[in-house]
Amino acid sequence: FVYKQIFEIILGYNINNIHTSIEYYNIENILKSNYKDVIIKLMRDHEITIYYAPKDLVIKDISIVNNREEYIIGSQFDSGYAYYKDKDYIKEKGINHLDLAKMIDGYLYRLPYANLFYNFEENIIKKDIKSILFNALCLNNYKYFDFYLYNMSISSIIELFEYFNINVSWDKVNKIFNCFFDISLIH
Repeated sequence: FVYKQIFEIILGYNINNIHTSIEYYNIENILKSNYKDVIIKLMRDHEITIYYAPKDLVIKDISIVNNREEYIIGSQFDSGYAYYKDKDYIKEKGINHLDLAKMIDGYLYRLPYANLFYNFEENIIKKDIKSILFNALCLNNYKYFDFYLYNMSISSIIELFEYFNINVSWDKVNKIFNCFFDISLIH
């Protein structure tokens, strides 16, 4: 149970919603961290396959698949999907940050890749951070809308805050979080 919570907190993923596979991009840094053993244990326990890993990556008792059909950059934008590889495509096509915030990934995660916002100027992201979060939470470009299917990638929000030096009152966030727990009767 503790490992599951660590996995979900570190990666921003709900382990029950990742369809038994995860892209290497999402765990690359974690596999180089002090949490490596915890993540590997969880992946073994839940039989999670790693996709798009380097060809030389070998982890005992973990399935690693490198022969998945190659993603064509920008090919899923019309359907409302964005992937970490689309960073240059977004810049090339002039897609704005507010529309980008409406995109989801293949696992229906909202705001899945903070790195897609790195092309935008810091002052623009800072000015529009509330709109970005609103668009990510409440709007989407996905043509088959099922609100209950979506998950928020909390780690991407924190990454945006850090990358763009956005001031956050963590004490206030903590109070809101504790209030949520009190209201929901989670103890």
